[in-house]
Amino acid sequence: MSVNSKGSAKTVKNRKLIHRIIEAALSLLVLVCLFIFIGRTLSKLAIIQIAELTNTKITTQAVSFGINGSVLITGFVVRTGHEMKYEDAILHARKVYVRFGWDSLIRLHPRLKKISVYDFVFNAQHDDDADHWNLAPFRINPLPGGSGKLPSIRLKRGTLRYSRVINSKPTVVAEIPLDAAFGYSMPDFQNDMGQPYNFDPGSGYKFSITTARSGMTAAQSILQGVWNPGIFLISGGISSTDIPSLERAWSIDALAAELTYDINDNYKLKLTIKDLLSRKKPQAETSGLSPVLLKEFPAFNALQNFFDQYEPQGRIDIKLEQAEGNFFQLSKSSLKGVISCKDAAIYKQSFPYLIENITGNMVFTENSLILDDLQGRHRDVDLSFNGWLKDFGPGFKYDINIKSKNMALDKDLFDALIDEWKKPWLAFSPQGKAGIEYAIKGNSPSGNTQALIVKLDGTDAVYQHFPYPLKNLTGPLVFEKNTVSISDVVSKQDNHTIVLNGQIRVTENDRPEYDITIDANNIPIDPILDKALPEDKQEFYRKFDLASLYGNGILTLSNRIWMDSKSKRPQYDMTLMAKRLQINAQLLSLLPPAIKQVVTELRPQGEIDITVVSKKIDSNSPPYDSITVHCLGNKINWTQFPYPLRNLKGVVKMTADTIILEDITAETTDNIQIAAEIPAVKMNGLITLLDGVFSKAS
Repeated sequence: MSVNSKGSAKTVKNRKLIHRIIEAALSLLVLVCLFIFIGRTLSKLAIIQIAELTNTKITTQAVSFGINGSVLITGFVVRTGHEMKYEDAILHARKVYVRFGWDSLIRLHPRLKKISVYDFVFNAQHDDDADHWNLAPFRINPLPGGSGKLPSIRLKRGTLRYSRVINSKPTVVAEIPLDAAFGYSMPDFQNDMGQPYNFDPGSGYKFSITTARSGMTAAQSILQGVWNPGIFLISGGISSTDIPSLERAWSIDALAAELTYDINDNYKLKLTIKDLLSRKKPQAETSGLSPVLLKEFPAFNALQNFFDQYEPQGRIDIKLEQAEGNFFQLSKSSLKGVISCKDAAIYKQSFPYLIENITGNMVFTENSLILDDLQGRHRDVDLSFNGWLKDFGPGFKYDINIKSKNMALDKDLFDALIDEWKKPWLAFSPQGKAGIEYAIKGNSPSGNTQALIVKLDGTDAVYQHFPYPLKNLTGPLVFEKNTVSISDVVSKQDNHTIVLNGQIRVTENDRPEYDITIDANNIPIDPILDKALPEDKQEFYRKFDLASLYGNGILTLSNRIWMDSKSKRPQYDMTLMAKRLQINAQLLSLLPPAIKQVVTELRPQGEIDITVVSKKIDSNSPPYDSITVHCLGNKINWTQFPYPLRNLKGVVKMTADTIILEDITAETTDNIQIAAEIPAVKMNGLITLLDGVFSKAS
């Protein structure tokens, strides 16, 4: 009996052990099945919640559930859900770790707590054909049915890419390294976001975005921000220096922004940028990034056009006092702000005149930009800028004025002139310094008008059609389209004065037409004057050898030069006056042989005034030359006349064909009078010449 009892007890014990093993195995199997079920459920839930969080469609290569409760996703891709003919994914990641909050698991209501993304590419893509961004549907939404809090997000070892689609073909334009963190608790977050907008970020959803290291400031680009429902705050510094695809390198030392919005997508933005430093990269580094987003803001688009034309560089501050509108109607937004130039420079290809050290303010709105007395320099030249631009778009208008009181009239300025002004400029070749006023006005679509006023002040020049040195010039030269106007431009040196008036017109055949009047008074008689006379007249006037006749005398010269509209050859009308010339053999040698013989026999003495006229006012007619002699009480001792004459007065006019005597009077040396108060001699008459020889008289 005892043996059987012991065997029965052992059997019962063995059975219990087997039962326990089976129960344990079943429990383990149930746990494994439950783990697999929960893992699959949570893995699917993780993908679903990420899709709900971002309003996108998620695809993966593999999903696994870890023992620690995390979900590992490989081959993670975020798309908008639209079927496209090209690759338009927003994000590719090699792996993503997802964790759920333990409290949510205990409550059997799992919610994402942390998302970590590694080795990713975030692609911001614009379809130029459809004018559409792949990011348009993308937005961060709190998960429904929860506390409304967002999970913390870590983005590591990633790339931010900007690409464009043209003719259904994507092209990568720019890429930069990117790390980012988002969450309510960030130990490294700098808690100074309240400046300058008085906002406490303590309870907000914070983020920190780190990009490439700046080549200009040797610092990384870091943006930090805080989000609470209805408001964003951002601060930090950022640089594009290490983005080789961008045409311009720029960095911002300090940026602060406040963005508020409502459920209707209305927004208000305030933005402050301190020390924005910009420079142009060498062309070899760039691939032509086009800021498509700026098309939504006409004012910013106009500003971008200014950047494209004038290649600004240097340091500025920007204060956007208010931007207000709707996210889906950005072009209708209102703007108000100030751009403060600290040390900027501009250079326009069509006006290649580098202007540096620009300081001052530009006030802008959504449809205007006002230049408020900007100051700049080109070498030693001081410049000021005033004016406005408004109605950006098809009705674009502008009125810009540039002034300088000490403009250098040098090669730099000449190279910057428009082609229509260069030939008239060369006609005078001014040197020295002058005041200038440059005005450019535009009214689309009628085009623009330009005017340059050069206020000569002690300037030197030489007019090519009267190459007499013009010293200490004063007066204005007005350069307008195809026309240069000269108004009372005066040259004064010692006691002589030269005054210029007229116009120079640039014609379609690019040959300037001149209509210039030159009035010269008290001009020294010297070789310089001789060289300044028209080439075909130099020999004619050289016969006078006026310097020998009159020593260091002076002349008065009036000369008009213009271009014949038909023959396109220069015409002229010149008058030269010399006073108190001494009669001598050289002067008599100018007369025709027959007249010279007669006059020589008269043996005249004393001084005379001479007026010489030379003109060619018609291309079909020969030049006309004349000499008018004013007798100033001269003496005559004619051997065939018994009484020497004195106090000879009157006018003698000589041309190539005639000699005219007008009111010639004289007295005898013995005071013989025909009647009281009547001169002894009075004469008028005409002498006709044929081939320079006496022909007849009357």
